[in-house]
Formats: sequence, C-alpha cells, structure tokens
Amino acid sequence: MMIIKENQNFHISLDNLIESKHMKQRQNRMLIENIHKQNIVDIFWVDKGHPNGPEIHVLLSKAIILILNARSSKVCTVLLARAKQISRYYEATEQLPPFELLVYAMNNEVHGWNYI
Repeated sequence: MMIIKENQNFHISLDNLIESKHMKQRQNRMLIENIHKQNIVDIFWVDKGHPNGPEIHVLLSKAIILILNARSSKVCTVLLARAKQISRYYEATEQLPPFELLVYAMNNEVHGWNYI
C-alpha cells in the first residue's frame, strides 16, 4: 500500500543535494538535464512501508521526479516520469495535475527516456 500526501512544509534546495549510497551506485540516473536549473512544481510525502522510512517525491518542471529519504533528506533516485505516475500523485490528493507536466511526461514516454 502506498500513501501519498501533498506536503508544502518541506524546504528543499536543488543546489545542495546529498546523494545516498544507493544513488551514487546508479550514476546513469544523473545524465538528465541539469537539475539545478529546474523549478519545483510540487512536493509529495510518500510512504510505501519501506524499512528505510517514507520518501519525499519532488516533481520538477520537466517531469523529473527527485526521490529523497524523508529522514535523511538524501537523494535515493531520480526518475523521468510517465504521465500515469504524475497523475497518481494528484489523484491521491484530489487535484488535477498541471497540464504542462503531463506533456513533458508523455514526451518522456514517447522517447523512451523514462527507462533511463
């Protein structure tokens, strides 16, 4: 079971991200555009029941999802989102996703970038 809550209480700087050990082992996820030049669109708190605790999912302006450990604030992974992923966050909080974000996500799928 996955619990998603919108949370605007987090203050995240894209300039001082700390990578987790897991993320350092997955350098291929970082070949996307310079994350620091993107804007934060929304932030969601996600609890999947993982032993390392809940996560903070940061949706960036070009449909990139930055996943941080909620306890340590370290970056776990970076994903190029699919449209359905974006929609799930907003459905869980009873909101509509930003259209532009869905367009970027659909573009990720068309080009197969979400498999990077």
